[in-house]
Parts: sequence; C-alpha cells; structure tokens
Amino acid sequence: MNYFEFYQLPLSCHPDQDLVKKNYYANSKKHHPDRFMQADAKTKIEALQQSALNNEAYTTLQDPMLTIAHLLRIKGILLPDEKYQLPSDFLMEVMDLNEQLSEWEEQGKDVQKGQSLQQTVHDFMQQLQNDIAPTMQLIDDLQEEEQLFFKLKEFYFKHKYLLRIKERMSIFASHD
Repeated sequence: MNYFEFYQLPLSCHPDQDLVKKNYYANSKKHHPDRFMQADAKTKIEALQQSALNNEAYTTLQDPMLTIAHLLRIKGILLPDEKYQLPSDFLMEVMDLNEQLSEWEEQGKDVQKGQSLQQTVHDFMQQLQNDIAPTMQLIDDLQEEEQLFFKLKEFYFKHKYLLRIKERMSIFASHD
C-alpha cells in the first residue's frame, strides 16, 4: 500500500506533517471500529483493516527513516531483506569506528573516550545528513530521476549501519 496515496500526498522524503496528522485524524474518525459496532461482520473487518492501515501510514510517515524506506519500496528500489553492498571507503571508516569502540569496551569504557566516540558517530551521521539533503530536496521537488533514489538508498543503508554502532555504544554505556 502506498501511504502517500492513502493520505493523498505527493511522494516526498519530508511529507507535510500537518497534512499527515490531519489525514490521520480524519481517517481515524471515519474508520474507527466503534463507529461500526452495529454493522455486519464484513463492514467491521473492513473498518478494522482501514484503521490498521491508517495507523501504519501515520507511523511510517512520521518517522523520517521509515518514510525513506517506504518511498524506496514504492519506487521498487528497496527490496525486502535486501543486502546492500556499501562503498568500501565507507566500510573502512565504519570498521575503524568499530575497532575504536571495541578498544573502548576492552579498556574499561573511559567516559571521556566514550563521549569522544559518541561525538565522532554523531558527526559522521550529521555529515551523511548534510550530504543527502540536496538529493532529498530534489525528490521533494518531484524530481523523478532514478539516480536520486539510488543515492537515497545508499544513504538509507549507511544510516542504518551507523545506527547499529550508536545502539552498540548505548548498550555498553548503560552496562556501567
């Protein structure tokens, strides 16, 4: 299901959140299961399905990375359970970060070193965001060139990779 179509919105990396919310509430009222208590079984099931779809659409379009994944799936560029080959220079940088993180974990998790690593990951993620921003703007401006979506796909997988590092750091930091 195309959530952009469901909410009558243009394809976008940054859907208008006011319109997302407005459509969500309108659909919630229209399809709320309580409104169909006296209806036949088929109508009740349809209302439940529409309500669930509305919740999925809202959740997806409220989260930037879920929105990007959905957009890429609509375009047929992101496949379920896809294993994407990231560029080797990115993988080398991430490997270096992972090695630093492993050293930090093994050496007693020095607070200052942990903060430095967190800042490094934050800066890395921020740079990714800055690099993809012009591409996202072109997509938001309804540019349809396939290469834009492939750049967005690479960003998506890089971001996921860095999120795993960030999560690893927070797990180990919380075990102190």
